[in-house]
Amino acid sequence: MGGGRQLSCPRVREGPHRGAKQRTQVRLPQQLGEPWWSEHLERHGKPPKVILMENHGPVALGATSKDVLNIMLMLDKWARVLIGAMSCGGIRFLSDEDGVTIDSRLDEAYRRKMIDAR
Repeated sequence: MGGGRQLSCPRVREGPHRGAKQRTQVRLPQQLGEPWWSEHLERHGKPPKVILMENHGPVALGATSKDVLNIMLMLDKWARVLIGAMSCGGIRFLSDEDGVTIDSRLDEAYRRKMIDAR
């Protein structure tokens, strides 16, 4: 686990300095030799926004704390939709092709722009 690129992420400290920001170094999964990271980059051309870790919970990857908050809010909404779908008989996922089509629509780009403007 030698050198390589590290992310510097703002983090809110607990205790007497509550609310004070500090910078902490985070190692990217590719630095840890995780094969799924490279496979994901090859398939999608960009890193994941969320990593769901069994027995730990979600990790959101964003450029800013605002990005991370928006990702976590969407993850919460996604989880609620999945629970609702499961309680109504099951989940029917979009095909990869349909997902790409929706992801590249102009109204989707506009929606993202409006979220970023908040």
